[in-house]
Amino acid sequence: MEGKYTKILNEVFGVLGLSEQEKEMASESLKKKFFAELLVSLEERLPQSDRDWIAANINTQVIDQNAVAEIRQKIKHLYSREEITSKSHEVFNNLLARYVKFMTSRVGPDKSKKLEEVVSSIIFV
Repeated sequence: MEGKYTKILNEVFGVLGLSEQEKEMASESLKKKFFAELLVSLEERLPQSDRDWIAANINTQVIDQNAVAEIRQKIKHLYSREEITSKSHEVFNNLLARYVKFMTSRVGPDKSKKLEEVVSSIIFV
């Protein structure tokens, strides 16, 4: 996940008052979800065999990193940097919005309001 996304997540984690261990766990979980969702959002131009592999393996606990690396290389050849960046922003925005919605239902109104302010000021267009 890019540095700017990590910075945003750290700001959200700060509002939530997460401990270092909680931040690491949340960050790792969100990172996995981000990459999985990004991969799925970019699979359209991939060969059917790669799309089948993604569908069969995307939710597994242990994923073949060599296969992922091969698919990433194919994506880099099939999409421009701008297309990947745009899709990345879209996926991150959606993931962040879902995470914040989930967390606001578990925190008090003050933290909820602060979370919404933070997120509304950083959503990528």
